[in-house]
Amino acid sequence: ILVFTIVIAFLHNLAQYLMYTLHRQKLILIIYALGLSFNLVLCYLLVPEAPLRGACQAILYTKLAIGLCTVSYCQVKLTLFPWKTLAQYLGALVVGGGLYFVGSTYVLREVGEILALAPVLWLAWKWKQEFDTLRSSQKK
Repeated sequence: ILVFTIVIAFLHNLAQYLMYTLHRQKLILIIYALGLSFNLVLCYLLVPEAPLRGACQAILYTKLAIGLCTVSYCQVKLTLFPWKTLAQYLGALVVGGGLYFVGSTYVLREVGEILALAPVLWLAWKWKQEFDTLRSSQKK
């Protein structure tokens, strides 16, 4: 479970540094204070039932909440990713998550993992084709 925090922390740290350059230190402090409160509530709710799993889930959900706050702020203020690209990627992630659930529930976990990669790989292939087309049209 905790491996997902690596990706979230990477994006959050990039967004956090962008917020520093925008002089939004007070907003970052507020986000961290809310994240701390959120983490305390999650720990209170999740840890007594299953200590290790609950602590891992509390960490993951807190990182996700803080990361969503900082990356969303930067996305709205700076448009880090074009909205069309962001929508395509989020769509591929949702479809991949659904395929993972179906594949790992009804077949094997490994099948679910391979199926989950398919939409993201297809999107990467599609973007590469668009990039190659754009690059070849610029050379003319």
